[in-house]
Formats: sequence, structure tokens, C-alpha cells
Amino acid sequence: MPKTKTAPFAVRFSQACRDDAIGRDKGYALCKSGEWESYLDNGSRMVTIRSIEARRQRLLHQGGKFKRAPLRGQSPQTATDQQTTALPPLFTLRC
Repeated sequence: MPKTKTAPFAVRFSQACRDDAIGRDKGYALCKSGEWESYLDNGSRMVTIRSIEARRQRLLHQGGKFKRAPLRGQSPQTATDQQTTALPPLFTLRC
């Protein structure tokens, strides 16, 4: 009988954080708020794929409601200005 691959039901907490490019503190906050469904499996925190995908879809539908966080020592207004300005070219071509 051929083996078929099935999608996992849940991933470990650390993998969910890596996949969403967030830190552990933010991951625990998502679990506590209910955005991520999680449970303990033999002492390992597991996060359901369904809840990770639902959060991603919710963020995609919010569209342009993301703001760049200011860098250390930078005012919030400067971060907003940098977000809307064009970036300089990384290199120039000489022919």
C-alpha cells in the first residue's frame, strides 16, 4: 500500500513562532488571547495549523494597516516617513 503524505494537525510552539517570524513572548500572547489554538502534548506546547492559517488570513485581509516599528532612538514619525519614501538604489550600472 503506498504511503500518502498528510498535512500535520499541529506544530510545536517554537516552530509556529519561527514560521510566523515572531518571538516567544508574542507567541505566548497569541495563545493567551485565543488567536492561536494550543494544547499540551506530553509536555510540549502544540499550536494548530488551522489557527495559524486563520491568523495569516486575517492579517492579509487587514491590508495596509501595518506600520513599521521605529528603530531604537528613532521617533515614530521618522519611521512612518521612511516607510513611504523610496529606497535609494543599491548599486549603479556602468556600461
